[in-house]
Amino acid sequence: MSAVLVLHGITMSGPSVLHHLGPVADALRGLGLELIAPNASRRIDADELQGLLGWLGGAYAKADQSAGDVFRDGTFWEGEGEHYDWFGSETVDEKRDYRALGASLEVIRSATEGRYVVGIIGFSQGCAMAALTAGLARKGHLPFGQSLRFGAFFSGFKAVFDRPALDPWPVGDLPALLTWGRRDPVFPKEETIRALAAEFKSPELVILDELSHVVPSDPVTVARVVEFVRRHLP
Repeated sequence: MSAVLVLHGITMSGPSVLHHLGPVADALRGLGLELIAPNASRRIDADELQGLLGWLGGAYAKADQSAGDVFRDGTFWEGEGEHYDWFGSETVDEKRDYRALGASLEVIRSATEGRYVVGIIGFSQGCAMAALTAGLARKGHLPFGQSLRFGAFFSGFKAVFDRPALDPWPVGDLPALLTWGRRDPVFPKEETIRALAAEFKSPELVILDELSHVVPSDPVTVARVVEFVRRHLP
C-alpha cells in the first residue's frame, strides 16, 4: 500500500494532526493511501507549553483572534495527550541549533521503515519539517527519496539553521502544493510561505484571503489538494 507521511505542528501530536486534517485525511484514505503520523522526538513539558501558549496568545490577539479557539482539545490537540516539537530550536553563540532534529529524523526513518512512501504532508512546524525531510530524502539521506512523488505543505515556513550540519535545500523538482491564509496570526507575512515555495522548482501556491493558521477544510481547497495528490500518484 502506498503511504503518505504526515507531520504535526508544534504542541500537536501524530493523532491530533490526523484529526485536524479532517476532510483532507478522509479524501486521502479514500484514494487508498495509508497515513503515517509519528510523534516528534521531543516532548514539551507543562511549563514550556504554557510559555508557548503565552507567546501564541499575543500573536493571535494582534490579529483579533483567540489562540484558545484552536490550541485546545478537538482542534490542535486530542484530550489529555502529550505535546511534541520536531526541532528543539535554541540559539547559542548566534548560531541556530535544532537540538532535536537528528532524533526527529530517526523517528521518521523508523516510522517509514518498510513502507512505500509516495507523499509527505506537513502543517505549521510540521510543514517546515516535511519540506526539509523531503529535501534530505531527495538527496539520498532518507530511504524513501526514490518513491517520493509529491508534498503538500500547509501554513508553514522554511527551516533555516546552523546545526546540525545538514543541507536540505533546494528540494528541487518534487511536485509541491503550498497553502497559506492572509489571516494567519502565526506567520502573518506572505513572504514566509513564498520563501519555502522558492525551494521547489514548480510549486503550486494557494493563498486564501479568509484562512487563519489551519489546514484548509473548505470543499474547493480540499478538492484542489485531492486533485493535486491524484495527479502525482504512481
